[in-house]
Amino acid sequence: MKQRILQFFHALTARLRERDHAFVRRFLSEKERALFYAMDVIDQRHAVHTAYTALQLARTEDGIDENFLVRIALLHDVGRVQGDLGLWGKVGVVLLHRFLPQVSRRFAALSRDGAFGFWRHALYVYDHHAEIGSEKLRLLGCGKEAAVIRLHHSPPASSDAAELRLLRQADSMN
Repeated sequence: MKQRILQFFHALTARLRERDHAFVRRFLSEKERALFYAMDVIDQRHAVHTAYTALQLARTEDGIDENFLVRIALLHDVGRVQGDLGLWGKVGVVLLHRFLPQVSRRFAALSRDGAFGFWRHALYVYDHHAEIGSEKLRLLGCGKEAAVIRLHHSPPASSDAAELRLLRQADSMN
């Protein structure tokens, strides 16, 4: 929970500096950047910091494709776009998942219609953003990235690529 509180305070002041934008331009194509910049600035900042952390972690291991690792770190949350959650939506969803996990999963819905439509959609996106983002990347022709991103919230497996393992670790630290 301490990590979540820290994330909240980072989200209150979330912004990208010019060096962060340059970092994104260095690793992502124009179409990939469109997906990245469609995310809320809170998620953009999280993705950039996840990429920086992943690079630091990768330097302690051999055989890591650092370019691929940075790309998946920058793109791992593109299944969430601006307006899906926002700061208070994410706070509410995290709290519901923490204290009422069965209710939150049953209440989730893709549609924004009806009573509590925003919250139902926010819960759905929170639960399924890995699959949503993976499909967006697949449609762009980023099959390798899509395959890894689809799994980034799945339980670890012995067959996981080292880059996926490092992504999960960096994501949990940010």
